[in-house]
Amino acid sequence: MKWGRMLLFLLFLSLYLLAMWNANPFLLMREQELVFMWNETPSWRTFFEREDLRVIDVVTDPNKVSHILGTMTLSFLAFHWLGWRWKVITVLTVFVIFVEMVQPFFGRTAWFVDVFLNILGVGLGTFLVWYYRNRWEVVT
Repeated sequence: MKWGRMLLFLLFLSLYLLAMWNANPFLLMREQELVFMWNETPSWRTFFEREDLRVIDVVTDPNKVSHILGTMTLSFLAFHWLGWRWKVITVLTVFVIFVEMVQPFFGRTAWFVDVFLNILGVGLGTFLVWYYRNRWEVVT
């Protein structure tokens, strides 16, 4: 049973990394085209750049929604495989920050809002697992 959970997690992790490190996520979603461009001189100048991002943009922009849903699913599958552990939360949080920070090496940009959305996804996945395990004790 644990092998199946591990394989499911690793399969989704592979898809997650393909999406996050693909140079053009829109081509990946629309035309299933993988584009990897290695950048030897990455720049993080835009990391703290402020854009006028409204809450409605986070909910309606497929790129932003994919950050939340992807990391939420990744964390849910990690807990499903490894069980409820604080170490899993810590490793997942560090991992999603790492994934975002190395995106400039793959022709993408790293942005602090995306890091926040990834961490939010880990938090939501953690909450869903907690709620699922304690749903009979939670008063609704």
